[in-house]
Amino acid sequence: PPRSTPKPSSAASDVYKRQDEEVRSVASDSLLGSPRHDVAAPRFRLALERGDCVAARRLLAAAKVNGGDAVLANRSYGTDTGAKMETPLHGAARTGNVLLVQLLLEHHADARARDGTGATPAHVAIRSKADGARDVLAVLLDAAGDDVLEARDNAGDVPLHVACRRGAVVAVKTLLKADDKFKSLTKKNVKGRRPKDLVPASAPSYILEVLDDARVG
Repeated sequence: PPRSTPKPSSAASDVYKRQDEEVRSVASDSLLGSPRHDVAAPRFRLALERGDCVAARRLLAAAKVNGGDAVLANRSYGTDTGAKMETPLHGAARTGNVLLVQLLLEHHADARARDGTGATPAHVAIRSKADGARDVLAVLLDAAGDDVLEARDNAGDVPLHVACRRGAVVAVKTLLKADDKFKSLTKKNVKGRRPKDLVPASAPSYILEVLDDARVG
């Protein structure tokens, strides 16, 4: 017979209930309308970690009273991803949360922001294996265009370098479609390597055809 889904313990239920109350407790003009963004930030981060767009939207809307929404949307946090520090937009890009990415951009999140490795949200989205990461890249390009295409991480890689290194054909096509002059093709990283130089032997052969066709075009 099919197994029944175990119910959470009373202790776990209490934790979730308390977290929900914490998020709701700061969704008010009286608190977030003040300059005390240090009070709002932990609750907002909680909403981000849970991928809770509803709570994040409520918090940002309340913070908007005094322009605090941009502060929350661009605040850097410590992370255990290896980047050491990242913005909410980086986290949303990494998890492929398109709705959260759009929400953050609506509240003035900087699509050009760098994490601890110099990577922008676009770099992070291309490296991500999460569902939705491809759509995130398209949203970021639509929001910031050339600023996304030309941004370099600490290794000097533009997003096209990252896409080629990963053999990510869809990401390569998306980037080239947004790059009307194909300037990314000739960008060199700190080791003097162009995106095409980084395509691994294990990548689909037609990724090179896509790059060559763009150069000819």
